Amino acid sequence: MNTAHLTEAELQLYADDMEAISLNLREHAAHCPHCQVKLENYRLMNSTLKAMPTPAFDFDLAEQVLASIPVKKAPVAWVPLLAAITGVLLVAVMTSGYARQIVALFSALPKVWGYVLIVPALVLLLVQLIASVAEHQRKMHLLLSK
Repeated sequence: MNTAHLTEAELQLYADDMEAISLNLREHAAHCPHCQVKLENYRLMNSTLKAMPTPAFDFDLAEQVLASIPVKKAPVAWVPLLAAITGVLLVAVMTSGYARQIVALFSALPKVWGYVLIVPALVLLLVQLIASVAEHQRKMHLLLSK
């Protein structure tokens, strides 16, 4: 027979399931008054814990936690935005200042050259527009899925 007392972990296992420890330890627990008292304490604690009602919250904990998290706004990329605005303003000023010369230049070119210059630019703008809309929709989908 084992003369060493059961450890706290062994006592807890034995209190939960009588087959969880070895036969030698079970025999010791059956004959040792010290281990029997501790074992009875663990059984009493287990039965008390099982008899306690489970706590029920009358509020949504997840909602309160999510509401307490500050929402960070995406930083504005000021440098590219200012560069784009400056570029648009420069093109607008130059176009308004040299409108007659631009019209005369395009009027002097054969019609084919007008199409060669304008159609690729319009196609490029259309492709960029489609890519921008697709990127915007992807970002909105990511925001809504969170």
